[in-house]
Order: sequence, then C-alpha cells, then structure tokens
Amino acid sequence: ASLMSTLSELLPAGGGGAWTLVSTTSVSSASTIDITSLTAYKRYKIVFDITASSSHYMKWTMKLNGSWRTTYYKFYTDRWISADGSAAVLTSSNSSWGLAGMNYYNEISNAAPIIYEFTLETPTISTYQNISWQGISGVQGFGGLVSKMRGIGTNSSYSGVLQGFRIAPSTGTYSGVFHIYGLTATEI
Repeated sequence: ASLMSTLSELLPAGGGGAWTLVSTTSVSSASTIDITSLTAYKRYKIVFDITASSSHYMKWTMKLNGSWRTTYYKFYTDRWISADGSAAVLTSSNSSWGLAGMNYYNEISNAAPIIYEFTLETPTISTYQNISWQGISGVQGFGGLVSKMRGIGTNSSYSGVLQGFRIAPSTGTYSGVFHIYGLTATEI
C-alpha cells in the first residue's frame, strides 16, 4: 500500500462515521495551494503528500468574509526531531500567516516528502474557525532525519464561514498530490 492509502485508512472517523474522499488533486510548481468550496461537509481533512523546490517553512491562511485574511492569526505548534529527541514550541498572537512549520527559519527540507494532514473543524458554521495539523518532513541541515510537527490555529479577529484554506511555502514551490476528505454532520 502507498503511504497515502495507509494514511487515509488511519484517519479517525470522529463519532463513528467514515471519512468520504471528496477529491484528489495534483499540483506542480505551485506557489500556493488553495482549497475552496468547503460547504458540503461539516468537517474536512486535507492530506498532503508533496515535495518542495527549496527548504522552507510551511504557512497557511484562511478566506473569511470574502477575503484572504493576512492579520490576526494565533497558533501553537510543536516539533520533535529524531536526531536527539529535542522538542520545541512556537506560539504567535498576531501573525500575518499561521505557521505549520516550526519557525521562521527554513527548517523543512526539500530533500524528502512532506506528509501533512490539516483538519478544518467547523468550516460551514459562522464562527471563529479552528484548524489543527500534524505532519512529518525531512529536517534541513540534518540529512536522513525526520521532524514531527503538530499544532492548532485560528484567526482571532475575523469570524464567519470558512470560504477557503491556503497553504504556501515561505520560499519556492510545492509539487505532489493532496486528498480532501469530508465528514457529514450526521457522522460527527
């Protein structure tokens, strides 16, 4: 089985329901990956299996009230590195992007696949939107090592129905595939 099929089999189904594969999309040399049309399901998971053209940190933003918001992101992310078991935590209270990578240093390596899973918690409800993520990637400057990251985030100034979700590398582009899964309200 491929890594992507293994990950999709492991996705928790929350409340006993099953995640439905909504779409699979390939990207090539994309400076941003935009996900829109988030109205059919109560909750979404987006699973990325991508590579990067350069070492970078991963950032994300939300489209709320008709605009891609560029202020007031609050997030918490932590990281563990296989080299020595070291861990680190990063928080922000007013950022122009949420960060799913560890920090503003170009830590995610372009030498290995980047496997990330984002959960969009309540995209169809007019509220402050919460996003959670977890992922693994190679570590820049540490060949053969892996980094595990996870976190949560929100936009603390704008509420509303989530009209879009965007990820982007801090530098370079992404290529690969992403799968979108949905969970209906009756399954939660």
